Amino acid sequence: MTGWVWENEKYVSKKDATGPKPTLNVNITDGEAEPLLEQEPVSIPLETQLWMYEQMAELSLDNLIDILLLPETREEVVEMAKNRLAGGFPVYGCTMYNWDAKTRRRNLLEELADASVYFTGGPID
Repeated sequence: MTGWVWENEKYVSKKDATGPKPTLNVNITDGEAEPLLEQEPVSIPLETQLWMYEQMAELSLDNLIDILLLPETREEVVEMAKNRLAGGFPVYGCTMYNWDAKTRRRNLLEELADASVYFTGGPID
């Protein structure tokens, strides 16, 4: 067991944790919530996940660039972004339009970091 737990959308040390790991059971990609497919859970220690990412980081970043260059991906991303804006508006309004440049860059880099990790979890269809 590691010394980290998932809390408030990030890993925190167990000593700083204040609550249980949230259960994600919906997927919002097209403006509507839909149940995620049930699958057998995988348990990979954080240290192993970090090692896997370190081994694949450069390739993951290259794959991210490659997938963004595909015309069909670009179209899908644009459509998904519009749907996510519409789906998130009731909760978030125009929050991101009030961010300063530093906050916007930080949030963009966090999203890109997440995206680069997805390539270490298995094939992208």
